[in-house]
Amino acid sequence: MKAFEVHAVDYLLKPFSAERFDAALTRAKERLHQRTPSATELAAAARTPSQHLERLVIKDGARVHVIPAAQIDYLEAQDDYVAVHAAGKQHLKQQTLSSLEEALDPGQFIRIHRSYIVNVERVTRIEPYTKDSRVLILQNGTKLPVSQSGYTRISKLMG
Repeated sequence: MKAFEVHAVDYLLKPFSAERFDAALTRAKERLHQRTPSATELAAAARTPSQHLERLVIKDGARVHVIPAAQIDYLEAQDDYVAVHAAGKQHLKQQTLSSLEEALDPGQFIRIHRSYIVNVERVTRIEPYTKDSRVLILQNGTKLPVSQSGYTRISKLMG
């Protein structure tokens, strides 16, 4: 069990041969030269393609927030972070908006703008904003910009 705690690559039991030692050493050297996947990549690899995120885990200092996907109102890109807006609160998650878009259920979450993904269950209406733009209004009154392509996507989804 201690081997797992220290992330052992291999183990040797006495007595061991020179060949066995060389094999263990080679495996350890190979591991040093491999790129370590990020937590996001590992999580994506663990899910089958048909599975979607059911919850987001967000670390906030010593605290860990678990937010069910169904409670998310919308996601907003903020540089290398994503602001997760849920239940009247905002949490920052160090992840890209694109990677979250791939992980979330496309039947429930839709990208309406390069900086926004919205939970379609929270949409109240879409209104014209200027001659060529629209604004999406959520149940809580939040107004979000909608791009041309975003309007096409959400129109198809909502029928």
